[in-house]
Amino acid sequence: MNPIADWPWDVVFNYCEAALWGVFAACLAVGLRRTQPALRRIRGSAAVGFALFAVSDLIEVHTGAWWRPPGLLVLKAACVVALFACARHYFRSKKTRESNSKGEPPNGNRCVE
Repeated sequence: MNPIADWPWDVVFNYCEAALWGVFAACLAVGLRRTQPALRRIRGSAAVGFALFAVSDLIEVHTGAWWRPPGLLVLKAACVVALFACARHYFRSKKTRESNSKGEPPNGNRCVE
């Protein structure tokens, strides 16, 4: 007898999704010490965002919908916005680091000779 087999598919999916986001958060958090100081804040924020997203999926298991209660919808939206902001800051800082390693000014402008 398998108790998980009796669960609705959406409950199983939400538990798996919560586990996935939790693994992402743990991987980001574990690597924080080895991260360059410039990226540590981005990586830490992303870890918190993924952890909160995992919590929101666990709450969703009990509410049955991602939009009920309204606070859950706000939490999920905040997590998505925060994760997009982390990605944006990461790629901008990556571009800046690459241009600095090529000897270009940090803003990407080159002097015209």
